[in-house]
Amino acid sequence: AKMVIRRRRGVRELRLTTDLPAGENSLAATAFDHAFDRLSVDQRALLLEHHLDGRSIADLARLLALPEGTVKSRLHTARQALERALAEEDR
Repeated sequence: AKMVIRRRRGVRELRLTTDLPAGENSLAATAFDHAFDRLSVDQRALLLEHHLDGRSIADLARLLALPEGTVKSRLHTARQALERALAEEDR
């Protein structure tokens, strides 16, 4: 499984079950889980709906009864929070 975190200057892929040795893969998955748990419930749900379930910005906007710009902003904030939490886990 992987979750793609898009940035303005590229794409960062967080591979959880790929070519890493079993021990490293387990550590990466644990670090990701800890980082993900630091996010708010709303941030986690939004990231999962968009990146894992493949819902578009337009679909999320309709589902949440929000303007598309607000959904984009919230996704951006959630991605930044996840990046910060992952950086903390790397320390």
